[in-house]
Amino acid sequence: MIREELREFSAGERSLTAAASNVPDRHSGVVANPYPYNGETSWDIYHMQFENIARENNWSNEEKACVLTSMLGDSAAAILENLCSSDLRDYDKITSALKLRLETRT
Repeated sequence: MIREELREFSAGERSLTAAASNVPDRHSGVVANPYPYNGETSWDIYHMQFENIARENNWSNEEKACVLTSMLGDSAAAILENLCSSDLRDYDKITSALKLRLETRT
């Protein structure tokens, strides 16, 4: 049975087609990438730029959390030590913790 179907397919008697989707694939490619953040420059400016990049890439809040945590370095990354694992997927909690920590340094 399977051999018969394969013969039919290879002979061109059957074809498989995929319908084109009208829904854009938000994972088809990254439009822009954020640069790393170490806490030495303005958090407000970095956050604004990060939000613009996330909007262009159509990232969900969980995707934004993942990308942001991967971009943190040095003193900015130290905030991750104070967050539980579920908070590391919560973009709002991460950005609030960063804002609080970076404002108290100045």
